[in-house]
Amino acid sequence: MSLLGFITECHESEPRVVKAQLSLAANTARNTSVASPLWALAAAILCSTGAFGHVSFAKSLFVPLAVTAAMGAAALMATAYEHYNDDEGDTNSWLQCFVMIQVFGSFAWGWLPWLCWEPGNGLNHIFLAACVMAVIAGLVVARGSNTKMYFANLLPLSLMASVRFIFGESFTDMVMGVLAPFVAFQITPLSSRRWAARLK
Repeated sequence: MSLLGFITECHESEPRVVKAQLSLAANTARNTSVASPLWALAAAILCSTGAFGHVSFAKSLFVPLAVTAAMGAAALMATAYEHYNDDEGDTNSWLQCFVMIQVFGSFAWGWLPWLCWEPGNGLNHIFLAACVMAVIAGLVVARGSNTKMYFANLLPLSLMASVRFIFGESFTDMVMGVLAPFVAFQITPLSSRRWAARLK
């Protein structure tokens, strides 16, 4: 079955389903607006203080700043949606806005393995791989109910991480880089079907 056929089959064009998915995304954006930047800051600090690397903190600090900007934009979008989402005919426009916000957030997280990378430090690389997988898992759980938002969340992060590890110094780095996209997309967004079934 083609990807287009899968998306069509998932009933994601139904306004009630899209509104439920947007409400879930809005709640998630509001709930993670503080936690996500703090986790990004913690990762930057751990990669700069010797625990998992000795990267310049001035360099790694860009990651929590980028994540904070992305989460702030998502929270503002969520607030706007909660106040102006009365028109069901406008759900597709809201969906496109949320998709763009998800791309921005995923791109911000994608800088983590680039800016916190310490050449030749295997422990640093394993830690970054674990961080990337943790972020991906969180994105899948929170935003996997809609196919477009699912791919918007995972494509930038998984591809940026994959390229970083493929061009690493060791064979282990390259293996992790090759496997990253497969790990990211092993969970298909079947939850969109469950949302459609609940709202019928």
